[in-house]
Amino acid sequence: MFDVGGAASAAVSKVWGDSLAKDAPAPAPGGAGGSFEMDAEELEAVIGLWEAEADKLVDDAKIIEDISWGFTPPAPDEASVGYVDAGINSIEALRSQNESMLKYAQEYVKKLKAAKEATVAADEAKAQALRTAE
Repeated sequence: MFDVGGAASAAVSKVWGDSLAKDAPAPAPGGAGGSFEMDAEELEAVIGLWEAEADKLVDDAKIIEDISWGFTPPAPDEASVGYVDAGINSIEALRSQNESMLKYAQEYVKKLKAAKEATVAADEAKAQALRTAE
């Protein structure tokens, strides 16, 4: 299973169990592993997309918080209280998953920024080497 940690991953495991890992195709034989490259401009665009997603998750957290304050039973009977308790549990699960996704997005942005810095440094080193060679 693709486990990135956090509540979202745990929730997926509860629903799908180990079936994701069992159904995953085997890696292609003979390969040394895949890779891809992006230049600094492409990385900046991707960083912007992920920062926008993180901002949406922050906005969602505010909405979830507002919703959580609206749960009050209409009557003190067991059914009404049970219904509200179920709603609160659902909102808490949503809050936990939202926090997990936000943490993932923020960490990914950090990694993308580090990759961009490394790309810029490597590009500058190559440019300097070319200038020196001339």
